[in-house]
Amino acid sequence: FLFKQKTAYEMRISDWSSDVCSSDLEHVRRAAVQNRNATHEVLVAAAKDSSMGVRAEVPRHPNATDAHLRYLLNDPDKWIRREAIRHPNLSPASREEALKDTGNVENRIARAEHLQATAKELHAALSDPHEEVRRTAARNPNANAEHLKKALSDHNKDIRHTAARHPNVNGDHIDHVIDHGDHETLQHIMRFQRGKITSDHITKIMNHPSEEHGYLRSLALEHPNATRQHVVQGLKSNHAWTRRSALSNHHATFQEIDQPLS
Repeated sequence: FLFKQKTAYEMRISDWSSDVCSSDLEHVRRAAVQNRNATHEVLVAAAKDSSMGVRAEVPRHPNATDAHLRYLLNDPDKWIRREAIRHPNLSPASREEALKDTGNVENRIARAEHLQATAKELHAALSDPHEEVRRTAARNPNANAEHLKKALSDHNKDIRHTAARHPNVNGDHIDHVIDHGDHETLQHIMRFQRGKITSDHITKIMNHPSEEHGYLRSLALEHPNATRQHVVQGLKSNHAWTRRSALSNHHATFQEIDQPLS
């Protein structure tokens, strides 16, 4: 007879299982994997565990190796597969093998969100017909100026808003959004890119013909880079919010502030 020798991990779990219920035993197994000093044998056993909660701890572990992660690439749970692909210890060869099936939307999302995604991969992701792939690419820290301009021109407003929050947004992107009259995306930019908005941007917002920019003009006048000229222009506006913001600007004179009260 041939007997498979149990690992130390399996023997400890077997010993505990006679004393605790199944739900408690799962917590014990998860705790074993969460330990920063978890050994290779613990991670191997956890990757093969019947509990999704235990398996999910493996791609979170800093000591997970390419072998552990490669095994999880075939896991039935898509979240575990995505986390395994995102792990920095997964080798480039294993990642390419996992992502070569571009007919799989999950793979395209995983490729778009990977921190080692290339410029070519991100460009392809931003042209993907699936909205979640494009949205994921617009969030990638490696997205460059060209990628963000493409995302800011997307027909889906959620993707444009996602790109507007990206730290790599620059002055040209802000000009692009102002010129296209996309007031909702511009609101996101004025909130998340406040330090990148210049006096010239404010001038373009104040001069934009769209009536929908009335609220945006009020936001622009509250910006520290708004000038006296912008305030004078805002006081002549037919939009109540714009006039209110102009009056609250430090460039407004006492006479201008007193006038609405008299």
